[in-house]
Amino acid sequence: CPIMNTNRFSLPALALLALTVPCAAQSWVPTSAPGFGAPWNTLIDSQLFDDDLWVATENPLNGAEIWRTDGLTAWTASSTGGFGDFENRAIVSSEVFGGNLVVLTRNWSTGSEVWSFDGANWSQTNADGFGDANNEDGALFALGGTLYAVSHNYATGCAVHRFNGGSSWTTIGAAGLGNPDNYEVNLELFGGSLYAGTSNFGDGGEVRRSVSGPAGTRVVPGSGFDSSGSDNEYASVRAYGGTLYAGTYNEFTGTELWEYLGGTSWAQRNVDGFGDPNNIEIGGVAEFGGALYLGTISTILAGGEVWRFDGGSTFVQVGAAGFGNPANGAVPVLAEHSGALYASTYNFNSGTEIWRYDAAATWTRIDPGAPGPGGGGFGDPSNVLALFATLNGELHAVLPSVVWRMQAGSVGGTICAPGTPNMSGGPGRILASGRLLVAANDLTLTAESLPQNSFGFFIVARSAAGSVVPPASVGILCLSGPIGRYVGPGEVMNSGTAGTFTLPLDLTRVPQPTGFVSAAAGDTWNFQAWHRDVAGGIVVSNFTEGLSVTLQ
Repeated sequence: CPIMNTNRFSLPALALLALTVPCAAQSWVPTSAPGFGAPWNTLIDSQLFDDDLWVATENPLNGAEIWRTDGLTAWTASSTGGFGDFENRAIVSSEVFGGNLVVLTRNWSTGSEVWSFDGANWSQTNADGFGDANNEDGALFALGGTLYAVSHNYATGCAVHRFNGGSSWTTIGAAGLGNPDNYEVNLELFGGSLYAGTSNFGDGGEVRRSVSGPAGTRVVPGSGFDSSGSDNEYASVRAYGGTLYAGTYNEFTGTELWEYLGGTSWAQRNVDGFGDPNNIEIGGVAEFGGALYLGTISTILAGGEVWRFDGGSTFVQVGAAGFGNPANGAVPVLAEHSGALYASTYNFNSGTEIWRYDAAATWTRIDPGAPGPGGGGFGDPSNVLALFATLNGELHAVLPSVVWRMQAGSVGGTICAPGTPNMSGGPGRILASGRLLVAANDLTLTAESLPQNSFGFFIVARSAAGSVVPPASVGILCLSGPIGRYVGPGEVMNSGTAGTFTLPLDLTRVPQPTGFVSAAAGDTWNFQAWHRDVAGGIVVSNFTEGLSVTLQ
């Protein structure tokens, strides 16, 4: 059956390869203990709520758990033990609605449960299984100011429920929405109407509109978009660019992408499987750079692909299958973060790989794995997949066992560069690393490419409008206005034989001529390093280039 679709879509695409470059590992830091300290915990869902990152687990022994962090302090448990019932073995879906965090559980005993957190307490809002123990799984959808829960039911067919507030729900579609063979369902709001895409291995996936009664109106003719068969076993609906699309799961001829034309009319926009029948489904979906990017789910050892869709029927492939590793059998997760597109692969062999796609149309592997195929999973091959979340402007990867935070390699932007060459033969450089988050107070300056065994220190100012060459200096001072100097104990340093020195900053004590000030979120501070140098046999001073850092 299909791999879990974490992006609520299953889509497609045809032709031009982008350059795929080798591994360039990014710095990552684990933020949680494996399984939050419980060996049976598998991390399967994440959500941002109340300025925290929330991660939900599957725990077949003790029941699902949900944990939270603000990104600065340790993870804490918000609920454990399946909300008091270990049969709630997994939290499979979450939404933020009405100022509350709402989650849905998988329960194979009494049916799925919906729980809501108001910032202080958890409370169940539905009857177990919505009154039917066969409603054992499902998902939540917040659409158009309304919260919906769908039930996956393999006995009598899927169902759709609308939240009325408090602990009241109304079932607006049941018994497979008119076909009990429709066992799973996903939702989308389009043109003021609610559309439901179903899974049906017997008759083929269906799409139904405005599920206001027991069935709604079926808007797909035939079986699974095909009057002659039912190869399209799954239909996932998504609106994009003012158009409704349905992507299919098809393990025979490959996934198909259909555009809704109105009434019961649809037009297929891609070639089956994008020309490769191994592309059986679309998994990851993300908007990036004015286009929709689609990650495919492929048959084993064929390699998932990424395609760019600009609308109409134009599809452009933007990555080699599996990013050059056929064990990357799917690209089920795509996400935009800070001007780049990130992809997580499903790799049951050596573990997930993380790839970044930038404006230069290149893919770079950035997880801390070995270069080339293999060595994924952040060092643990059982981590076959990663979800993405952004907290405090920082990218997090939620793996099945551990949550990792991506560290920025170098933060801030260079100003007044290049500096004046020094005795090393080139200009001095200044870099900042760590976190831009003021509350984290984790920012470090480094000056490099300096003369060997040269004394120096960092300087700081709010403005960088200067271009002055001070007396007895050969370098340019580009800071202006009040300028502070890091000349306290341990802050005047020697570059040594490596020609570099480093200073961890205390953002609560930024030096200024009148004393220390505390940095605040939104502040922009500019830095340079002053250092001794020799020019023409005369001892002089020099400056590195400048660095501008805006804090969060």
